[in-house]
Formats: sequence, structure tokens, C-alpha cells
Amino acid sequence: MFNNITISIYGRSVMHKDWQIVNTIGVNRVYYVNNGSVRFNQGIKKHILKPGMFYFFPQNLKFELTMDDDTKFDHCFFDFTTVPPIKMDRIIELNPQEYPLIKSAAKIAFELAETYPMFPVPQRNKYYNLAKSYLNNLLVLVNEIVPIETIDDPMMHFIIDYIHKNFHTDISISELADMLCLEKNFFIKKFKRYMDITPYQYIRNYRMNTALSLIKSNRYPISKIAEMVGYT
Repeated sequence: MFNNITISIYGRSVMHKDWQIVNTIGVNRVYYVNNGSVRFNQGIKKHILKPGMFYFFPQNLKFELTMDDDTKFDHCFFDFTTVPPIKMDRIIELNPQEYPLIKSAAKIAFELAETYPMFPVPQRNKYYNLAKSYLNNLLVLVNEIVPIETIDDPMMHFIIDYIHKNFHTDISISELADMLCLEKNFFIKKFKRYMDITPYQYIRNYRMNTALSLIKSNRYPISKIAEMVGYT
């Protein structure tokens, strides 16, 4: 379904009071809720994520996840990017029990996430490619039930893939525009039309999301993490 999937982090977490996520554009998320609940807030839209359910959050959707003081949220998750990029105006909620193939694919994918958790490059473990394969299979099956919308523009595919592979280097917007033989301001407008943010913002968000994942790993000092994601 996708030319390329890059997973930034996956695993299983149990979160307690005061935990929240304010999604930044640039990273897709899939969750399977083992136990507990959390509130999904998108403007005036409110929704409770429930145990036993599968959720997919597209990378361009702005939302918050928040918890009550007396609850917990036990979930398996994948944070990832794709080429072609995904662009949707809603989350996907499915009950795996109603779809046997999705249930089977999700079971293996999330068991891998729980048993062999992974942090970003260069800490990819030997199960990374296997987990990526099962994640892709899971998305293919979900797409059969609820279509996953992607951006159909080869130029954008090329640029997004380039950013994902070179985010830790000094990428200039002029350089990206030149790659497509486009004038800089025209390229910025084109990028924002498709991705809802400017190329600079996308690069920054991708770096920051990777940095946050590295911080969670507790393996490197902040100065080293900054260097790893392209900040001197």
C-alpha cells in the first residue's frame, strides 16, 4: 500500500494522570487500547477511546488526548510516517473482533510492539523490519474497511521521502525547491496546500517528534539528541 513506512517508535505504555498528547502534524499513530480510557479532543468534538478498540490517527489531524486524574491508559502503539503521505480529516475507530483478518494482523503487530519495543535510529532492533511489514499489512486491511486517503502527487512523495531520510542534515527550503525545479515561494505554497503546513514546519515537527522519542528512551543526553536530529 505504501512505498515506504518509517516507524519512529513503538511499544506498550501505561499512562496515568496528567498524561496528554497534543499532536503535531507529521506523524501518524495507531493505538490498540488494552485497558483504561482516554479522551480524544478535536475542537468541539469529544470522544472516548475504549478498551479492545483499534484507532488510527492521520498525520495531518490536530487533536489532543487527555486523561482524568483517577484513570489509566494501557495501550500498544506505533508512531510512523509514510510515502505517499496520509491526509484525512477524521480518525478511524474499529473493533478488531468484527474483522477476523484485522484482528489477526493487529495481534501480531502489537505483540511485536509490546515484546520488542523500539526507539528511533540508530536504536532500531532486529525486529524493526518485521514490525514494519505487519504494520503495513494491518493498514492494507484497515483500508479495505475504511479507505485511508493519501496525497497523490509524485513530487510530494519524492520530497517527503527525502526529508524523512535526511532530516538530521542541514536541509534548506531552496534546496528542496531546486530538486523539483520550482521557484521557492511556489514550492512553499504547493507544499502547504498538500500538507497543511510549510516545509520548514514539517521538517521542524519531524525533528522534534524524533527528539521526543529519543528522550523517552533515556539513552542519550539532550545535547546528543539535538545533534542526532539536526540541531547544533
